[in-house]
Amino acid sequence: FAGQNGEELNLPEEAGKSPWGLHAGGNLYGIERRLDHITQLGCDAIYLTPIFTAPSNHKYDVADYLTVDEHFGGDEAFKALERRCRERELGLVLDGVFNHVGRTNPWFLHAQQDVHSREASYFTWLSYPNDYECWQSHNTLPELNLDHPDVLGFLIRNEDSVVRHWLRRGATGWRLDCANDLGPTLCSEIAQVVAAAFQGGQDAGECQQAQFAHRRVLAGAEHADPHMQVRICLHHLCRVADRRIEAACAVFFAA
Repeated sequence: FAGQNGEELNLPEEAGKSPWGLHAGGNLYGIERRLDHITQLGCDAIYLTPIFTAPSNHKYDVADYLTVDEHFGGDEAFKALERRCRERELGLVLDGVFNHVGRTNPWFLHAQQDVHSREASYFTWLSYPNDYECWQSHNTLPELNLDHPDVLGFLIRNEDSVVRHWLRRGATGWRLDCANDLGPTLCSEIAQVVAAAFQGGQDAGECQQAQFAHRRVLAGAEHADPHMQVRICLHHLCRVADRRIEAACAVFFAA
């Protein structure tokens, strides 16, 4: 569906490799060529899962927040997609992975090399240098110290922060990965940055705890819906049913 020219693609053979290292070949140019189809469906925005440079195919292990991964066409592909979305008045929502990075992120590499470095304080160490706080025990996803002013400045608060950088480059909003891990205060800050950038900006949070989502809605800072909770419930139901139902669940969730 999102091949270079909008063509359909087949999943690559695993051939003993980790599934997280396989790339089918889809990129942002392919999405650009499918925008007519997307608008015909009545959509007024598209949401991209993480597109920043990272070693895996899921890209939640961010190496560089300021560049688009070459597997997805690089920065030029984003520029082309953003221009076409703007022409069609389509929103363009990016995935903000601000709770953790990947092990190839320069901050983390430097931190592991020097315990006295400033970067070492950007992470929480259980036993330096190889045991650290990571997202849900996945050691490929070291968690950031979100109390550190450098981290918050780079991601959110500086004039050239990641959040502002991509809004200036044409994104119209953010979906916040692990919003419940970021916490209400940081989610509110990001929502305010988006609101200040322009009217009509979109922000949403992935909430894996329904109670947190409820608090966020009451606070009015973002459209915090417990999507992950719904997906987990549906997935467990589908695991005991026919695989065709699981595919239908994926289509429902994407819609």
